[in-house]
Amino acid sequence: MRTKFPFAVMAWMLLASAVNGQIPRYGLSTRVELHMLPAVTSGPLDPTWHPDGSALAYSMRGDIWIQRIGTDQAQAITQGPGYYFEPSWSPDGKWLVLVVDMAGQLDIAVVRPDGSGLRRLTSDSSVDVQPAWTPDGRFVVFASARGRDFDIVRYEIATGAVMTVAGGRGNQFQPAPSPDGLTLAFIAGVTGRLGSGGLWTIPMEGGEPTLVHYEETSYRAAPTWVPDGSALVFASDVAGSYDLATVPSAGGNRVRLTTESLDEFAPAVSPDGRLVAFVGNQDGPTALWVTSRFGGRKEAWQPITPTRLSPLYETATLRGRVLGPDGRTVPARIQIHASDGRGYVPADAFHRVSPAGEIHYFHSAGEFEVMVPAGDVRVEALRGFEWIPADETVSALADQTTTVELRMERLSDPGQSNWVSGDTHVHDLHEGRYGLSQQEFFDQLRADDLHITNDLIHMDGTKIMGRWGDLTGEDYSGSTDDYVLRYTQ
Repeated sequence: MRTKFPFAVMAWMLLASAVNGQIPRYGLSTRVELHMLPAVTSGPLDPTWHPDGSALAYSMRGDIWIQRIGTDQAQAITQGPGYYFEPSWSPDGKWLVLVVDMAGQLDIAVVRPDGSGLRRLTSDSSVDVQPAWTPDGRFVVFASARGRDFDIVRYEIATGAVMTVAGGRGNQFQPAPSPDGLTLAFIAGVTGRLGSGGLWTIPMEGGEPTLVHYEETSYRAAPTWVPDGSALVFASDVAGSYDLATVPSAGGNRVRLTTESLDEFAPAVSPDGRLVAFVGNQDGPTALWVTSRFGGRKEAWQPITPTRLSPLYETATLRGRVLGPDGRTVPARIQIHASDGRGYVPADAFHRVSPAGEIHYFHSAGEFEVMVPAGDVRVEALRGFEWIPADETVSALADQTTTVELRMERLSDPGQSNWVSGDTHVHDLHEGRYGLSQQEFFDQLRADDLHITNDLIHMDGTKIMGRWGDLTGEDYSGSTDDYVLRYTQ
């Protein structure tokens, strides 16, 4: 019979909740920082087409990768110590513009497709993200928080001159220049309406914005034009999960293009207008797909799978185990600090970052394998409040497998006095990029040694955050005598 925990557990649970609270990294709202800004992912994110349609570039594992269509080989064009995101190919194919996170500062930079010529375009102390080229290659537009909120600015490559294209109260973001370069599509708030904003257009040289389409967006719409400028493709969550959708650029009815139960987002229309590349999280980590620009069921999607990776650095394999006092493996939170100053996670893991201290980590069932740069690697294991953190530093040799073993010892055992750790306020699905299943979420809680967890499913505006089907009134079916998960509201 499952243990009935005493009411006195609340004080310990409140402590856990306070420690796990979110701390803004950039001084922006928590919602903006968690949902709008770029993230390190173990799978592909934010694809962009080569101008001739032969290849895709995307961010993954903190770098920018290029993969030719029809192959499984991905070539990195960046490397640590920074993290790189949101690539956009120049019209002539000679450059990519991207976001670089160096020491916690998000700036715009350019790099050649062979990885040479990396240089920053901005070095402002504010946040600059979501760059895109204009069709003539003379300018890059991006969202910048140089004022109180995000505005969309245009940066001239030749001179460095900056001009605001879309600004004002609230956030203007996710800029997309039209194929003829005369118009900018973007997301911005709609007075009196919920969500992060509607789809707008505005003349590139200045003028009044026009509302093209409104729905209750949540920082994932990311509109992109079709080549003839007649329509925009974007990510819509009207149906309860993100689907690809299209709407005429002059306004009109939205047409849903995908219908899967989890998320499809980050669309990029091919130069010939036949295909759309996008990211899906149906299997957990983000995955890259291509399908007809007119949509279709998952059976018609073509996976773009980066099976063979070619980083710019020499690689090593790190294989680790976390052991408890009895010598058996135990789940834990793992932090890997590699020789290039970056954090690494397994290929199929949920890459997470703690805002306090920029700490990269993942959860492990007790055994893990990670590809890292060759050199010294520090590995840390943590397991909630009751265990002493363990760490080891090993030398990972190029093209070899290095093993590491971490032994956890107890700091205290409050269970002997009928106390347990827990959290009364968590969310498993809150507009995140990773398709987290109930079992994966429960395994994360065990790795953090949270014995009781209260997961809140709630309404955000008019949208459901979580799965209504989890509100059974009973503990999650995978709960045990020692670990209990319940979905409430």
